[in-house]
Amino acid sequence: MLRTAAATAVLALSGPALAHDPDHRDDLHMNSVGGGDYRDYVTDHASEQSGWTYSLRTVGTAHNVMHQMMSDFARHDREERGGSAVPEFGARISGGDWTEYREALEAEAAEGEWADLVRITEVMHDRFHHMMFKAIVYDDARNERGAALDVYLRPRVEAQGDDLIPARRDLDIAHMSLEDFRGVMWETGWTNEAGETWWRLSMQDSTVFAHLLSDLTRQWMAYGAAEKSGDCAPQIGDGYDVDAAWRRFAIQVRACEEAEWRELVQVTDLARARVHEMLAYVAAYHDARD
Repeated sequence: MLRTAAATAVLALSGPALAHDPDHRDDLHMNSVGGGDYRDYVTDHASEQSGWTYSLRTVGTAHNVMHQMMSDFARHDREERGGSAVPEFGARISGGDWTEYREALEAEAAEGEWADLVRITEVMHDRFHHMMFKAIVYDDARNERGAALDVYLRPRVEAQGDDLIPARRDLDIAHMSLEDFRGVMWETGWTNEAGETWWRLSMQDSTVFAHLLSDLTRQWMAYGAAEKSGDCAPQIGDGYDVDAAWRRFAIQVRACEEAEWRELVQVTDLARARVHEMLAYVAAYHDARD
């Protein structure tokens, strides 16, 4: 086992948070849009060239990388860990397949860092699709597209607003920054003596996915600073420490009166939190797998 300086420092801080039981998907309520339907909406209604529509395409690219990452997680379990719970899937695993995978692990009473990573990845995936849903709702309302949204969006979840968008401060979510995770990736000695090709690809996918989310965050902060005012507008600073700037904005935006924008920011904040939580679980499994 190679424990890097970055992993040791971050996991020492994250240890108590990682010890809690990761959320079950069944305990969370989220609206959603499928990846293909999202792509169709953007192609049909948001094909103009602008900073905003560029950001919508960034969301689509990040979604594709997310599913590639999840597929490589599954292949690592099946082919390198010898796991038997992974369902059959084609080029890449779907969200439904992943839920089946998580349920199969729970039926086996699987415990440990890998089972925890599978569970939190499901929550992260679904919150990312919730963010995609909110991006379409905002785009249609803000730009007066007049789109027939029911053609694209999945049936709305029957839940109260606080259940759909819980307060970030009330959630027990571990956190690992992109820079710390990248340090784990870069400092790892990939001799591949264990033949862990899929795990190496999984970690690289995780880095690229988190990097794309960071890029998207910068795009939406730049858009908000240019297009919004008051509590609806972020203070972007020098653009380097996007995590700290975004968290300040996500707190501030609670007072924004533009509901579609406020809710998009809040759901994006929840999606970001779950992605960074997933990074902490990836690092914990990477550190413990030997």
